[in-house]
Amino acid sequence: MRLLCLALRIYKTRPLAFKHIIGSIAPQYPSLFASQPFFGAFRQPFVRTCHTTPAKPPFFSSGNSTCYEIINFDKYVDTLREKSQLDVSQFVGIIQKANDFGSGDEAMLFLDECCAKPNNDVVFLVIWELRNLWKLAYLLFKWGEKCKCLEENTWCLMIWILGNHGKFSTAWSLIRDLLQMSIDIQEAVLVMIDRYAAANNAGKAIQTFQIMEKFSMSPDQRILLTFLSTLCKHGFIEEAEQFMFINKKLFPLEIDGFNIILNGWCNIMVDVFEAKRIWREMSKCCIEPNETGLGSRPGGV
Repeated sequence: MRLLCLALRIYKTRPLAFKHIIGSIAPQYPSLFASQPFFGAFRQPFVRTCHTTPAKPPFFSSGNSTCYEIINFDKYVDTLREKSQLDVSQFVGIIQKANDFGSGDEAMLFLDECCAKPNNDVVFLVIWELRNLWKLAYLLFKWGEKCKCLEENTWCLMIWILGNHGKFSTAWSLIRDLLQMSIDIQEAVLVMIDRYAAANNAGKAIQTFQIMEKFSMSPDQRILLTFLSTLCKHGFIEEAEQFMFINKKLFPLEIDGFNIILNGWCNIMVDVFEAKRIWREMSKCCIEPNETGLGSRPGGV
């Protein structure tokens, strides 16, 4: 109970900058979706403006350029452990002791005065160890923020953890903070999309992609394909397919998009009938299959 109060007190002290952007999005999500049917998100195509976001190295979970996914936290953790050989148990114990304090200020003072000093890798690894205890992870995150020991992937990890526990409003507040610091939020938004889809809420995942315009962001083909791959990974292949076709004027149909949908029907839903239909759609659209598509080609086609 003390830990819950502590986390809430820390959260209440967060700055309210950019409230006019995200404050009008995250808190109103329920009313946005309640006012329209599930497939309301498909009724209007996505609209892009001339704003663009500079290209950046993607946090793909695979070196394969045809694999469009959000950051693979497991792989990143393994990389850090191999590189640093850090023992995070000491830091985990220190953070757990914060449960004895009744205020955020006292907890931060205790952490500041402890003998252990954080760095970027330690903060990431300890947050990962505490991923099933979001309040403790959030407390460490705030300490890491105070000590300037947060990298972009640590922000994404914290958003991912909050999404796992259904704390989407708090996760949106972190995206607001990234905006305030003029940090690119594309990867963070993709993590939000992934967590909404994992929570079986394709509607919010789709609308999260669509609200990128509110951040003066114009999703490129990589972002779109990562979005489609995320929907398919969580079983929303039909929704991903409809979104791809409805927005084909803004995002021209390409082989990679079809491969993602085809993989969804072949390997996730295992629906040969739908896979054959997608193969025929590719032919109608004059899309030539590549090696990836041929590997997923259903029998009898």
